[in-house]
Amino acid sequence: MPITKLSSIDSPCVDVAIEDKIYSMEIDLGFRGDLTATKDSTDLIMAKNFIRCKPMYGFRGKEYPTNLYQIPKVKIRKMTFTQPVLQEEAPEFINDSVSVQNGGAPSPRERFGRIIR
Repeated sequence: MPITKLSSIDSPCVDVAIEDKIYSMEIDLGFRGDLTATKDSTDLIMAKNFIRCKPMYGFRGKEYPTNLYQIPKVKIRKMTFTQPVLQEEAPEFINDSVSVQNGGAPSPRERFGRIIR
């Protein structure tokens, strides 16, 4: 799997095809799921089926409702992954789930999100 770039936080990124569009996504081996994206990104995917809403928690224990969707497939070069689950992250959750030095703002993440499988 070729790394296409490094994100602003030096995470490796790969190009992921969803519905014939290419998205740059960070590889996150600590994430327990398939894909993540913010709401504005999940709105771009037409073929998605709502599975359920589940709570996610930031470092401080604050609960964030998180929508889970199943999408038909994603492709990374010649690899195809069928029926992955797409987790829609709230921007507030992203800000609350990263460590920053001296109370600063977190570095901007890849627009679409993260992938692990």
